[in-house]
Amino acid sequence: MPKSKRNRVVPLSRVTKKGPGEKKERQVKNIHKYLKQYKYCYAFTYKNMTNIAMNSLKEYFNDSIFMIGKNHVMQVGLGKNEEEESKEGSSKLNKYLKGNCGLFFTDKEPDDIISYFKEYSSPYFGNVGSISNQTLILKRGFDEHLADFPSSMESQFRQLGMNIKVDDGKFCLLDDYVVCQEGKALTPDQSKMCKHLGINLDEFKIYIKAYLGNNGQFKEVEAEDN
Repeated sequence: MPKSKRNRVVPLSRVTKKGPGEKKERQVKNIHKYLKQYKYCYAFTYKNMTNIAMNSLKEYFNDSIFMIGKNHVMQVGLGKNEEEESKEGSSKLNKYLKGNCGLFFTDKEPDDIISYFKEYSSPYFGNVGSISNQTLILKRGFDEHLADFPSSMESQFRQLGMNIKVDDGKFCLLDDYVVCQEGKALTPDQSKMCKHLGINLDEFKIYIKAYLGNNGQFKEVEAEDN
């Protein structure tokens, strides 16, 4: 007699979630591995990081590794003292792992890396909550800031709080529109509008603070180089 489908037990696959402890342990192991794999380890700080800019850097340095995580975990990976350090002198980098910071593992020479990041910057248009360094108010009427936008953007502009209409294919503001105000935090709508208008409130910048070579060579980067 055939078995009833109602009584059939269907095994459910289990997905074991990795806890925070496992992630930390994996990051520490990766630091140990990268210290052996790459010629240099650079400690850096940064300001105004964005995913787009960071991903662009990762693509440019596709033969290297950027690591950004909890500072304490990175310090453990390097070794909190000389007895625990992952390789000779690695614990010396710990004092630079404060605030917004990270590690950069690469075979590229210090002169090239320091010079590159001294010149490098990427526009930062401001995320929600960023403090604006300028005031921009679009004036009622045919404001020049909207002159190059296609009329198909009308619904998007309305969603951002603009009182607007299209007149002869051009945008006409029925009221003044505040894009940003100096000293005030950006709202979600203001942040999106800053990106639409290409308003650069600041820059994404990385500062190399010190580096360690695989031969134990350690050097702090001078303040003027930052």
